[in-house]
Amino acid sequence: MEGAVYNRLSGFRDTLARAATFDSWGQVLEADREYRKLVSDIQDSFSKVPLAEEQMKFLNKLAAAVLQRAKTAQDLTGEYGLRLEQIQVLIPMVAALHFETPPVFPIPDIVGLQRDLQSIIAARTSHGGKALVGMRPAGAVASPESVLSDDGEDDDGDDGGDSQQLPDLPAHGGKRAKSKKTTSKSAMDGGDNLASTDSSGAGAAVGVGAGTGTLLPMKHFPGQTGITIRILKIRMKDPTQYLEPFFTVSIKDEDGSPLRGGEPQDTPPAKHHDGFVVFDQDVHLQIPYDQMPEQAAVFLEFKHFKFARQKISTKCWCLLEKDELASSEELPLEIYKKPTRYDRKGLKLMTNLEFYLYVRIIRHEP
Repeated sequence: MEGAVYNRLSGFRDTLARAATFDSWGQVLEADREYRKLVSDIQDSFSKVPLAEEQMKFLNKLAAAVLQRAKTAQDLTGEYGLRLEQIQVLIPMVAALHFETPPVFPIPDIVGLQRDLQSIIAARTSHGGKALVGMRPAGAVASPESVLSDDGEDDDGDDGGDSQQLPDLPAHGGKRAKSKKTTSKSAMDGGDNLASTDSSGAGAAVGVGAGTGTLLPMKHFPGQTGITIRILKIRMKDPTQYLEPFFTVSIKDEDGSPLRGGEPQDTPPAKHHDGFVVFDQDVHLQIPYDQMPEQAAVFLEFKHFKFARQKISTKCWCLLEKDELASSEELPLEIYKKPTRYDRKGLKLMTNLEFYLYVRIIRHEP
């Protein structure tokens, strides 16, 4: 059940981040849809997910805050007055709810949306603290289809034009295949300096505008080594088909469980150029290299927005194991077929073509 809590909280964070991005672009109708979806999902979770009491109280105030922001974004009188910046502050707090006791809600004078929350908590407690299946909080509506999809369904088609079922790979452990790691510069198909991407329009941003993502600032670890992963570019068959593509980066242990300090971070939407989706974004890990378990791994999930289905979908994913974080070279990473396998078992390549994600590791030595 702990996994159910983590997945639900991650979904809340993703929906809130997307709503705030739409809000920052001035797309108030799209922002309103995501804000209200978040409210509905939060209310639905009170009866279906074994959240802790403090988590429920924090989320109850979050629901009230985003509903107020949805009204503010469409109101010209200033009557409601909740600023976007106040909502953006909440995104990393929601991401951390699974790992730590919720802090004091940062927006003053917010009263929880679910006024009878205490009675719901009391009812759960009387049933051993478990969620009551079928019990729905007053005023809540059924949860719509999840905004995040990484199941086996995929209507994008196989990148590389390869419909052949590739064989299972062994559980990931140790080094990747040597042939992958020693790819020549010519085979890398364009190992140019991404900082020189054409500014005349070839590198125009994909999607409606430049979102902000949820990347965190670099942390300093006295006496220990910090790690920055520079996501350069990923080779795809037709990069222009991906609307607002971004990477979600997180750290898991050998069992696939999340690590404290390895909470998900989203890059801003990327650009497309010359057969690649180009990111050139720095992701600062929030845990020092010295404290990462030896069997930990960094997961990089490529996601995009499906306009027709109004949801974010995971297209593919890559990973970096701890020993690979010791490199300072540009690394070509194998691209795996979804769903993301946090336990690193039964991996399948997305395509048999030489398509890779290119990253560079930057080590901040003490």
